[in-house]
Amino acid sequence: MSTAILYLDAAGLTVWYSRGKQLAEGPRFETSPAGLADFARWTELATGFALRMLVDTSDESFDIEPMPRLSVKDRRAFVARRLTQLSQRSSFSASLGLRTSANEEGGPRMLFLALSRPQAIEPWLACLRATGVRLRDVVTPPLLASDLLPPALRNLPQILLCMDSPAGLRQTLLRHGSPVFSRLIPVRPDVAWQDRAAEEIRRSRQYFLGQRLVGREDVLAVALCCTRDDFERVGTELNSEPLDLRWINAEAPEGDGLVRLVRAATRARPPVQFAPAADRKAFLHHRLRWSTAFGAGLLAAAMLASAGRVVLAREDQVARTQALLQANTTQAQTLAQLRARLPELPGPVAEVETALERVDALRAQAPLPLRALRDAGSVLAEHPELSLNQLEWTLAGLTQSGDSQAVPPTPSVHLMLKGQGPADFERIARLPEALRLRGATKPTLHRVSTGADGQIGFILEADFPEARP
Repeated sequence: MSTAILYLDAAGLTVWYSRGKQLAEGPRFETSPAGLADFARWTELATGFALRMLVDTSDESFDIEPMPRLSVKDRRAFVARRLTQLSQRSSFSASLGLRTSANEEGGPRMLFLALSRPQAIEPWLACLRATGVRLRDVVTPPLLASDLLPPALRNLPQILLCMDSPAGLRQTLLRHGSPVFSRLIPVRPDVAWQDRAAEEIRRSRQYFLGQRLVGREDVLAVALCCTRDDFERVGTELNSEPLDLRWINAEAPEGDGLVRLVRAATRARPPVQFAPAADRKAFLHHRLRWSTAFGAGLLAAAMLASAGRVVLAREDQVARTQALLQANTTQAQTLAQLRARLPELPGPVAEVETALERVDALRAQAPLPLRALRDAGSVLAEHPELSLNQLEWTLAGLTQSGDSQAVPPTPSVHLMLKGQGPADFERIARLPEALRLRGATKPTLHRVSTGADGQIGFILEADFPEARP
């Protein structure tokens, strides 16, 4: 939405158009019935603009009052009551809390502002109300003074800004960026600008001393928006005063005082404004509709972006799935080719695997009983009279598939012996002790049978744990 600045002084109203960074001067309407009629016709064509009225007149009041120590609710009631008192004199009033530094005396303070001559503004606002154009707000140059200063001067504790405009020479005192005093000196063609400026700066300082806005020993910073020659002449006039003069070049691309003032009005966000709520209703409704539409647009854009991300993620997932399926197909083809190259098995795969596992188990068991058999054989070798009819060995600790458990298998030897006569029986009875001496455990002797020839059969069992691999 384009912005138009309605610059109002005592002589009339000038329209300034702002489009981006471009600033253009529009028509001017004199303070007369004919000028008001022309302005009313112009407002009928200005429905597409957001209007800001900049009132540059001398009818202003600045009242600084200390704030009592109250609760937030009571403080609001106090400010509302004070504004009600001001509204009896003028419907254009506002309040502004002042910033204070840590070393300043007193508590918080409140600045009450008012335009003390509303009849100079009401005719122009009546034209705006009749056409229903969007009035953004009503501001004054003191509310824009902080934006008129260069950035290096905005953080000073206090500074006096002097600037020319069609209405005259305006002086505004800023404390911590907030205006606390302002006055407009009308144009005097018979007095040189530098002499008038120097004299008015002296008067302002004397007034500040009387109001205790500055101390007698304080050096007051003064910013002058003028040409270089005028600045040097004013400095010569005020050489003996405790002032710190700063120069703002009026010949810079930013323009003179009026152009700077209008440009600040297009971009600044003043802390307060004077327009009644009823006159701002059309602008507030339009901003609400625009904000709602803008929010809906942002929400729709966010939803579209989210949907786009979901679609992209889904497409990426589909692409990955297709790649995995292709890889699985390729691997299956490769596996089929490898299987085709293998020789045919003699039987089903499960039977072949079981047979191979059994062969592996037997190969693992084959060397285990050798020492146990060797020890048992050495014991029998000492008694050649005994006959060994049968020898068996097993491995304790093997599963059915032949896999060893956590404890390694232990070789176990079973000997079936036969003897005849007391001498053979005595020799057989000494065999368990002989096996025990060679590392066998649990050697036991069992009598099992008696033959027709008088021979008696025995079974000798023993474990050889030391024969583990």
